[in-house]
Amino acid sequence: MSDSVLLLRRVRERSGEAAAAAASGGASSSPGPAPRRKRGRRRRFYPEHRVYRARSSFLDLSEEQVLRRYRLDKAAIAGLCRELGADLESLTGRSHALPVAVKVTSALTFLASGSFQTATRDSTGISQSAMSNCLAQFLEALQRRAARYIAFPAPGRPAPPAGTGAFPGVLGLLGSMHVALRAPSENEVAFRNARNFHSMNMQVVCDAAGAITNVVAKFPGSCPNAAVLENSALARLLEGARPEGAWLLGDRSYPLKTWLMTPILFPCGAAEERYNALHHQALAALRQTRALLKRRFRCLDAAGGCLQYAPQKVCQIFLACCVLHNIALRRRMPLEPPEGPEPDPEPELPLQAPHVQISSEARAVRARIVQQLEFTVQMSCESCAEAVREALRGAPGVRLLELRLEAQTVLVEAELAAERVRELLEASGRRAVLKGMGGAEDGEYKPGWGAPNWAGGEGGGQTGPGVPTCVPVASLGAAVAALSGPGGVRGLVRFLQVSPQRCLVDGAIDGLQPGPHGLHVHEFGDLSRSCDSCGDHFNPDGECHGGPEDEHRHAGDLGNVWADADGRAAFRMEDSRLKVWDIIGRSVVVDAGEDDLGRGSHPLSRVTGNSGPRLACGVVARAAGLFQNPKRVCSCDGLTLWDERDRAAAGPPPAPAPHL
Repeated sequence: MSDSVLLLRRVRERSGEAAAAAASGGASSSPGPAPRRKRGRRRRFYPEHRVYRARSSFLDLSEEQVLRRYRLDKAAIAGLCRELGADLESLTGRSHALPVAVKVTSALTFLASGSFQTATRDSTGISQSAMSNCLAQFLEALQRRAARYIAFPAPGRPAPPAGTGAFPGVLGLLGSMHVALRAPSENEVAFRNARNFHSMNMQVVCDAAGAITNVVAKFPGSCPNAAVLENSALARLLEGARPEGAWLLGDRSYPLKTWLMTPILFPCGAAEERYNALHHQALAALRQTRALLKRRFRCLDAAGGCLQYAPQKVCQIFLACCVLHNIALRRRMPLEPPEGPEPDPEPELPLQAPHVQISSEARAVRARIVQQLEFTVQMSCESCAEAVREALRGAPGVRLLELRLEAQTVLVEAELAAERVRELLEASGRRAVLKGMGGAEDGEYKPGWGAPNWAGGEGGGQTGPGVPTCVPVASLGAAVAALSGPGGVRGLVRFLQVSPQRCLVDGAIDGLQPGPHGLHVHEFGDLSRSCDSCGDHFNPDGECHGGPEDEHRHAGDLGNVWADADGRAAFRMEDSRLKVWDIIGRSVVVDAGEDDLGRGSHPLSRVTGNSGPRLACGVVARAAGLFQNPKRVCSCDGLTLWDERDRAAAGPPPAPAPHL
């Protein structure tokens, strides 16, 4: 038999055997897909002798190298290792676990350099995955302890004192800081800020020394600063309780509040210019703090690239940097000049809510801060100046702003009547004369330039494009009336327009009988027949007589002033109906009896308040504003300022001081 025939037979036999085996197996099982082959777990094989990277220790470096690399000194790093050790220590010693010091220094290296973890791991001697784990553990551990290092002053603490020439009553400096991050995969538009890059809007409060006292790190970059503040626990805290005469300072991106002082957008006059200058000077500490954060921790500087993390982790990074900043500040660690370009300063944002309605109470608080009194005090040497400082030191409602010995001037902020402040100054043994008063928003506007933009929000609603809303020309914001009468009653009444809705009335009248006396502005400034020719109460709206708080009243109804046992009535009040520019040339009259404010049964109750005969009167004349009265010698009679002081209308002339 040939070889080809034998080969064919063998192939047929094997085919038959395979078919029979398939038939016998198919009878006992239903048809279906072939079972998958089980994949066994791969087993990782390690060499008999494992080789680990060499890990560097901060203890092997010099103090200068440690400061440059980690932004903290050796003692501070050792303290962090002890404090965070419970959270960073591995539970077991298997797999050659990383020591706490390596985890801390690895995280500090990343925060200080701002480099990617891949580049940072080369300087720390650990893998990229280990570097990521170290950073996450460090941030979580530091976040749990943030309250130990970042704490806002307690509400019950008294207002901090202000030095000479400093902004008074500052609790903290409020601002924002944008930290760049990569575009999130969800809701990307919400993180794009006004400068057109993705960021987190971090709210920061610091004190004058640069220590951070409050941080809000959870809002996206498109969220306005005002909205971040409104939704923060800090706003709720200050709305509820705060020290009297204390507030935060914020830039123009925040709305004015009773506890948050912002710049005056359109200052008019020297007082408001000084307010803005002091405000800007005080906020310099906040600007320096933000710049120092970026210099100390380069990961926060957008110039080096954005953070490649989710928003939540970016907030953790920022909070950790703030904690470390405070630690470095407490230890007074010097900051080595960083490598690379200087960080970009935070730009001043425009007003983000131009039509926000500002409460009248908030305006009143700012107006009291702006309210200033300028006195000339007879000082000849440094001991005189120190005596004046001592007389004002600790006086409630009075704060010394500036004392210039060579010019013999004293500038104060006061919530007291000007006469009371003068008495305090003269308690030092030096004669004092009020030269000028200044208040918020007290400017004159020229006809045709548009009315002052006081209604509504700060800066909205101009009357024309490019038209100034308040022109600081010769101000009609202050006026004075010198009262005198046949019965020996004499006094001075001053008016200061601190806002369009608020006129401050300040004065002192001597020679009165003890008790209440009606005080009114009358329609005429005619003194030809003494006070009888002054006309009726100033009443441009045709209303009935009433009290200062009544809705329906004469515009000139100022209520009552109270004379003490010595016959002196010193008063300071605010009125919402009077306008200084409406009463120039009219008169002020003080009456013999009490004004019943239109609530009595006498027929004159709704006409004059039945306050009796007129005792003294004076014409309302324009007065000097702040820094507008350089007079030393009177041009009409040649008397010096001190001669005029000694024959002042209000009060008897004081006895000469022993040293004068």
